[in-house]
Amino acid sequence: MRDILGVSISVGSVHNLNQLAAQRAGDINSTQDLSQIRVGLHDEIFHCNEPVLVGVDAHSTYCYLLSSA
Repeated sequence: MRDILGVSISVGSVHNLNQLAAQRAGDINSTQDLSQIRVGLHDEIFHCNEPVLVGVDAHSTYCYLLSSA
């Protein structure tokens, strides 16, 4: 960060910010209403060698998480 952006920040601070952002994203994601999706295109992707079931609304291209498998 210092070399690219000229900002000095510790690895722990970056970790803490990442964890906070992930928590906030989880809170937002849990409130999403998927009931309007009529045609879902579902697939399995891998994150850190773990399968994750995901979907895309065919009409709006909205992406959503089905579940970590």
